Amino acid sequence: MIETPLILGPFLVESDGTLRPREKERAVRFSFRWRAYPFFARLEEESLALEARLGRLPSSAEGDGAVRRGFFERFPTLRHLVPAPWTVSLTPSHTVTLNAPLTLPLPARISGLLTLLGAEVLRLAPYLELFESCGLSPPWPAEGKRSVSPG
Repeated sequence: MIETPLILGPFLVESDGTLRPREKERAVRFSFRWRAYPFFARLEEESLALEARLGRLPSSAEGDGAVRRGFFERFPTLRHLVPAPWTVSLTPSHTVTLNAPLTLPLPARISGLLTLLGAEVLRLAPYLELFESCGLSPPWPAEGKRSVSPG
C-alpha cells in the first residue's frame, strides 16, 4: 500500500487523487517537456498558466539570416493561427513562446491536471509542426530524458 499523501514534485497527492501544494503560501510551479519542447506551468487555485518555449530565432549575426527573415515575414499570420486561448509571443531575446491561461476545476485532482495538460499538448501538435516548418526548431533534441520537475 502506498502511503499518502504522496509527494509528486511540488504537489501532495491524497489517496483520492486530490492535489495540494506542498507549500501553501506560494503558487505551484512545475515544468515538463513534450516533443522536445519545454512547458512551464504555474497553478494558483483553479488558474493554470501554461507556457511553451518553441525556440530562439537566430540573431542577424548568425548564419545568412534566411530563417530569421522568413520567420518574421510569417509571424503576423502565425499569431492568428494558434487556437484560443493560446497566444504567440516573441521575447526580447527572440524566443518564441506560446502562452495560455487555462482552468483546472476545484477540487484539483491529479487525473484532471494530467487530462488537461495532455489535451492541450495534443491540440498544439499541428501548430508546433507549423512553427518547425518555418525554421524554428525545439530548444532541445527530442532524444533523452523525459521528466516532470518543480518549476
